[in-house]
Amino acid sequence: MLISVVTPTLDRASVLPLMHANLLGQGVELEWIIVDDGSVDETSDLVSWLAWQSAFGVRYLRQPHEGRHVAINRGVDVARGELIALLDAGDLVAEGALERLLGHWPGGPRYAGVLGSSTGGGAAAPRPFPAAAATRPFPVAEATWHELTYRHRWTEPTWGLVRTDLMRAHPYPRVRGYVPDSVVWRRITHPYLLVDEPVLLSRPAEHTPFAELATGLARSHGLALTHDLRWLRRRPLWFLRSAVHLRRAVLHLGKESMPALPRTGRALVGLSRPLAWALYRRDRKR
Repeated sequence: MLISVVTPTLDRASVLPLMHANLLGQGVELEWIIVDDGSVDETSDLVSWLAWQSAFGVRYLRQPHEGRHVAINRGVDVARGELIALLDAGDLVAEGALERLLGHWPGGPRYAGVLGSSTGGGAAAPRPFPAAAATRPFPVAEATWHELTYRHRWTEPTWGLVRTDLMRAHPYPRVRGYVPDSVVWRRITHPYLLVDEPVLLSRPAEHTPFAELATGLARSHGLALTHDLRWLRRRPLWFLRSAVHLRRAVLHLGKESMPALPRTGRALVGLSRPLAWALYRRDRKR
């Protein structure tokens, strides 16, 4: 089965050779789709050289600088594989991880994909996934994104294979600015198979000022406080935190960016105002 690895990149030519070598050792049939989001370094020439010598297909797409989310959509649109692996520039797949994930994939329409855990390079593996059903011979559970986030209170990053048809059906919104992945994942209602092992070695996240992320965070937290409140009793502090960050983002963007919320969501945002204001003032001083 063909796996389409989609990598959005912007001026990260230096990391691509190591990523290519990493993918060569995965032991699966794959194509690597690199979507260049307006790089001004040597990305284009380097990808041509990698494609010339590669044992698997390397496809290069270039676009004006529109953001990671738009680049992902474009890569997904042209993907030939049944499953997608989103691999950010600089991240590495654990040895044999794609082959192991694919070994757990049953095919068919029931599941959205199969995921393992993501950990920083050289760091200890995150805590185990929720306990597997006793009937399964390997440590794997299944859960929707909402169940994993709210019922199991999962906060560590996950990574793996997602059905191409579902990603095409639920693209990232084409808006300016940062778009969190959760905006897409929450719209996919199928459960995932969860494999209890680290599969991605991710590079440490670079610090980005809150103000630069405000548009995407307002969207993400607004969706949570509009559509996910049935889970409020499971994670009340999580929703209060979401309200704080929504209000904080709106202070950066202007009050017209506040989404229309149900009564409970509005009440949470009201409670959040003192802390949100304090965080906003701290943002402005940095």
